[in-house]
Amino acid sequence: MGNQTPLLREFKRQLRAHEKQTGSHAFAAFDKLARTHHCESERLMCIVSVLRLAYSADAQVQSDPARMDSRRLRSLTEKTRWVATEWERVFRTPFGKAVLKRAASSDLDGHSAEIEYSQVPQRLLSLAADTKDIHRGSSRNRRPLYDDTIATLTQYVKLKTSDYCDSEVSQLVWFATGQRYDENTLRVWRHDHPRALERARLRLSQD
Repeated sequence: MGNQTPLLREFKRQLRAHEKQTGSHAFAAFDKLARTHHCESERLMCIVSVLRLAYSADAQVQSDPARMDSRRLRSLTEKTRWVATEWERVFRTPFGKAVLKRAASSDLDGHSAEIEYSQVPQRLLSLAADTKDIHRGSSRNRRPLYDDTIATLTQYVKLKTSDYCDSEVSQLVWFATGQRYDENTLRVWRHDHPRALERARLRLSQD
């Protein structure tokens, strides 16, 4: 077993179990990338584990009833922006400054609390922007977290091997998602997501 960590040993056990249960070649693919192509086992394990979490998280967002329709969401974000803008305007007045001091007076660290309250408008604007981005990113069954992570896996292998190794990578995607996945599906995904691949390439080049 060498110097494998308990996490890596457990991960490999799960890969073997997946092969036995589904007929995939998940363990063989991982082993080939690590041994023959010199991908770092721990790094590869981490990326595949994150891919598993990302696939699950995107699926939960898309099926969550709290993910309202675009009309209701637009109304919510517009109201949030209006409230944030109004508070920013008020906070610039003597009245607003008195409100900030009163609000902060009940906290032990009044000065820090006053700064926190003064940042509420900007945080509301950020909340509205993030809500809109996540809603747009998850529309039409799109999966932004999954796409970014599969791009990282694809580009990491390409960086290490100078080849996409679609046969091996597709087996790891199958393992991570629990959905049968083949080389052609991966090639189509890569063709359809050039921006995600470029973002991943830039991230990896900075490591």
